[in-house]
Amino acid sequence: MESGEREGRRFLSGREEDFEECVALYRDGLFFFLYRMVGSEPDAEELAIDAFAELYLRRDRYDDGRSSVKTYLYTIARSRALDFLRKKRRHQAYASSLEELPELSGTGELPEEQAERSARDKAVARAMQKLGPETRQALYLFYFEKMSYGEIASVMKKNSKQIDNLLQRAKKEMKEFLGEEGRSLL
Repeated sequence: MESGEREGRRFLSGREEDFEECVALYRDGLFFFLYRMVGSEPDAEELAIDAFAELYLRRDRYDDGRSSVKTYLYTIARSRALDFLRKKRRHQAYASSLEELPELSGTGELPEEQAERSARDKAVARAMQKLGPETRQALYLFYFEKMSYGEIASVMKKNSKQIDNLLQRAKKEMKEFLGEEGRSLL
């Protein structure tokens, strides 16, 4: 078990400081995941807050034998986001471009390296936009959130074979969209 996951599980104690540590551990990744689904920073922030609130209020329902805290939290968040999208009738707008995400600073890269990385990130973001919503979600959870097939299956309410198929399709399509450069990225 990763040390971050051990820290995340301490939220079960009900102590405020333990839950705050859990929020600090998962908030950024959860925000970006939700942002990719709903395409709006304020909506993603609100949905993340809702997911953390539900995690805290229903911590007695958490079964650590079934999933990690991260998987459980992302499952809650995905469900909230899908409900949100249904209400807004925006089923086709699961994600917006990574280009709209704020740039991270302080990477220690030279300007040329930053420009190359930025161009590559934009190309990947454009290619990801061409994927279907479920394929895009699976790819995001695998590469950016470093979730296992089982964790992704739990979040997306699919089995591991379906996740494997989605990821294989995503890799193939991304390579086609990105051309020669895509072969080295995936």
